[in-house]
Amino acid sequence: MIIIDTDAGSDDGVAILNFLGAEVWTGGVKTIFITTVFGNTDVDNVGKNVLKILKTANRLDIPIYKGLNNSILGTSVMDKYFGEDGFGNEIIYLINIII
Repeated sequence: MIIIDTDAGSDDGVAILNFLGAEVWTGGVKTIFITTVFGNTDVDNVGKNVLKILKTANRLDIPIYKGLNNSILGTSVMDKYFGEDGFGNEIIYLINIII
């Protein structure tokens, strides 16, 4: 069983989709839930991004748990490296292509 902890930037999105695909092929590994934290964007956007990933993968059975919206140490700053939404501000466009 696997727990995924993510700040769901576009790199994490691809990794999660690949992992969920691997679950089908291996049959032995299973994601039991996903936790979200701020990083590439705020934790609310991270949750939305993970939900979009799970919807795209038809895996809404996996629970999402919201974590902190700041660093435990208070030293990290969100840099919006992957845009305001953490997915390059293009997630709706990309999901429409996939579906």
